[in-house]
Amino acid sequence: MDSVFFSAMAGTAGSLVREEEARTAPALRLAAPPELVYVGKLVFNFLLLTALAGLLVPLYLALMAPPLGNAGLLLLVLVLGLSGLAGVTTILAAMVARAGAKSVLLPVLAFPLLLPVLAAAIGATAAALAGEPLHQARGELQFLVSYGVVVITTSLLLFGYVWND
Repeated sequence: MDSVFFSAMAGTAGSLVREEEARTAPALRLAAPPELVYVGKLVFNFLLLTALAGLLVPLYLALMAPPLGNAGLLLLVLVLGLSGLAGVTTILAAMVARAGAKSVLLPVLAFPLLLPVLAAAIGATAAALAGEPLHQARGELQFLVSYGVVVITTSLLLFGYVWND
């Protein structure tokens, strides 16, 4: 999950930053409500991170050859972790797109917000690789679900202020 985090810091802010730099963001502001823009960017970032994880996880499993005891739990952890990661990076990318030091600012802002998600995802991934049943990772999974719901809901409510400022 941490390799996905570092890769995500390089790619998720790109679309919003490019729109600000190309001066196409004002047209997007006129064409769609902020909530729809946020949902679109969130879905794009989630799919981008899913494709990235689809490349990195099999590569990790092939090169490191860890025993994969519970593949279903690993898949669930990936989906929940990526949704939290996409939720945080989407709202932060909108903030960073308006700032001056675009390439440096996103990882600095995102790391403290995503550290709990990374810790929970790493713990649940360890449980999945050890072959533990789903109920053994219940605490981490509940945290990942709760975090994703809170971050996405809060971001959806605040995106209009960030986007239209």
